[in-house]
Amino acid sequence: MPGADNTTDQWSAEAQLAVIIETATFSEAELAHYCRQKGLYPEQIGQWKQGVFAQ
Repeated sequence: MPGADNTTDQWSAEAQLAVIIETATFSEAELAHYCRQKGLYPEQIGQWKQGVFAQ
């Protein structure tokens, strides 16, 4: 999975899906903590989810 030095635009579809699966059961607080650790925003994960389910 890409580190914090990479932009989230560079994350592969597989890495994005892994994040979606990993965070699927997280509470809002848990998701916020996870995102801070990974250099993400909760909104980004939401966009990734929409992209997965739109296909």
